Amino acid sequence: MDFRRALSAVAVLAVAVGVLLGYTAPERASAFATFKAPDGTPYSWSLSALPGGTVTWTVGQNAPPILRESMLAATQAWSSATGGVVRFAEGPGGIVVDWDASGAEIPDPLYLAYTGFSANGTQILSAKLVVNAVNYEWQRNGIRGVGPVDGAKRQADLDAVVLHEIGHALGLDHTDRCPSAMVGADGANGLPTMYSVIYPGAEDLHPDDQAGIRYIYNGGPAAPAPALAVSASPQTGVAPLEVSVSCLNGADPLAWDFGDGTLGATGAQVTHKFTAPGTYTIVGSSNGQTATVTVQVQSKNAAASAAKAARAEKAKAAKAARAEKVKAAKAAKAAKAAAAKAAKAL
Repeated sequence: MDFRRALSAVAVLAVAVGVLLGYTAPERASAFATFKAPDGTPYSWSLSALPGGTVTWTVGQNAPPILRESMLAATQAWSSATGGVVRFAEGPGGIVVDWDASGAEIPDPLYLAYTGFSANGTQILSAKLVVNAVNYEWQRNGIRGVGPVDGAKRQADLDAVVLHEIGHALGLDHTDRCPSAMVGADGANGLPTMYSVIYPGAEDLHPDDQAGIRYIYNGGPAAPAPALAVSASPQTGVAPLEVSVSCLNGADPLAWDFGDGTLGATGAQVTHKFTAPGTYTIVGSSNGQTATVTVQVQSKNAAASAAKAARAEKAKAAKAARAEKVKAAKAAKAAKAAAAKAAKAL
């Protein structure tokens, strides 16, 4: 997300990229996220201030009919998700949709499309959506997500991408900016449309997308707070041991307690040096939540003793293996001799 400020106005830019079929779904689900003003308020269209209470949109003159068809489908889907609170109509102003067939507006060929909007305070004033028609072969009701290269271009689902970009134009950010338990289940074809990468299934709004748009325009509940999780590296070593601790889910712990009497460190990732041997439980705290991770610090003598014991155990195991090998060889030799004796008797 790129913020560029001019006086009291703000411009926000969001980009969608694609993934090939045969993808691997992300390991961690996500909850909806919104673009927010500096005071933490989500950006939104002030519907009461718009003529007829509708967000207008128009496509560029050079755009093929397929783009208007996708826009009609996308605006209908988002409007339905709000129960008709957000309404759309074709007309000047509002959201402008460009079909870039020259590459003049596409900064990176990997971009499927991008959307930027201008705002005054927290009120979105206008938005622009640009579709990359240089590097992608667009279709509807065919390929799901992004497919293989067809000639010089890669096939892609226009409905999914336009649906995603209109979500940005309405104030929704990428869901994976806020890892947590998302609203609704996920699966191979069930990730939110607002995920930053377009997967098959993105052509239909996910319950998480619907919850996000209702949060902005219908006064719905906010996204669930992510469960706090922390990690430490290394988790074992010899004193003095420097350990890096991190928050795994994007939240910034308000405080770290390292279990050795040291308090007050803050941040998503900090380092700490343990000078005395012991077992330490590190606690990260944020917004009333806590998470822990354990670090084992040994003295040099203890570490040396442990290493010596490990070597002794390894040597013992090797000796036992050699003994078994010798025993097996003797057994084989005895069996061979017995067989020879039996053959001679015959």
